[in-house]
Amino acid sequence: MRIFFVEWNAEHGKLMIDNLSSHYNTAKISRVLHRYKTIQKHIHFSFLKKLHTKAHARLKFKNITKNDLVICTGYSALAIIDMVATLPCKKIIIVRDTIEKLNYHMREKGLLTQHEDYLGRVKTVFDKVYSFDQLDCLNHDMVYLPQFISFTSQQFISLAPSNNTPHSKTCFYVGGYDNYRVRTLNEIDLTIKELNYTSDFYLVTKEDKEKYPACCKNEFLSYKENLEKIKHCEILIEINRTGQTGLTLRALEALFFNKKLITTNNEIKKCDFYSPERIFIWGVDSLDSLSGFMNLTLPPINVKLMKNYTADTMLERLINDNSI
Repeated sequence: MRIFFVEWNAEHGKLMIDNLSSHYNTAKISRVLHRYKTIQKHIHFSFLKKLHTKAHARLKFKNITKNDLVICTGYSALAIIDMVATLPCKKIIIVRDTIEKLNYHMREKGLLTQHEDYLGRVKTVFDKVYSFDQLDCLNHDMVYLPQFISFTSQQFISLAPSNNTPHSKTCFYVGGYDNYRVRTLNEIDLTIKELNYTSDFYLVTKEDKEKYPACCKNEFLSYKENLEKIKHCEILIEINRTGQTGLTLRALEALFFNKKLITTNNEIKKCDFYSPERIFIWGVDSLDSLSGFMNLTLPPINVKLMKNYTADTMLERLINDNSI
């Protein structure tokens, strides 16, 4: 079996595939729609459009056989669903956001009508849909897959000494702009300043916001820059979207690099790595205990525990689930 990651275009996704390639027979396929839409615009008959779609799929997916496994992301799947439908192999999706958000964004992009549902479309083509959000899995009949980091178990072992990298009394956050995050980051900034910590917050938006928070920077960070920030800070900030209960990459990055985490996700208490010495839940834990939390020294992370959330463990699970 060969594993094809199709349209994994985010930096952390590309890094993961590169990290897996030394131990697994993996391949990346990107730019599936290159020139496709341009040609489709000049075809006026539906049966010719279908023929072109099949021909384009054969060209882009020429190396995929019936014994292979194709893995798409939740965001990329709908745009290429007609071409993926032509493939004879097992096809799965990994959703790393809520279905509510996917429905909204796919309708905004014109990939769904207001009356169509994301899962209703993709389940006609894909054999399984995995999600990191357990509540979404229960509500929408998806398969639960624990969130995973871009690194392998072996990389964690080899990189573990770097967990002792000297760090500053800094709290680091990066994410997209929304009003809830603005309010939360302003509150956190005021609180940590009283404890002599510095905020290093990046809240990214393309729009001109009149009330953009003074404690944040509207600057894009590459994933490599993001990782460097993590290595040299003391505490990571995680702010889940409303209704999101699954782990984000931020929580696992804190675990991997042995950093403390301040999070708004109360569901994290159910995770096997949770401890009040490692994780402070904003809005739930008492602010009176925050100073003590920040002064704690963290022990090294247990390798067996971290392995539950590494890229190779994720891929082994998918291979076992979808073996021919």
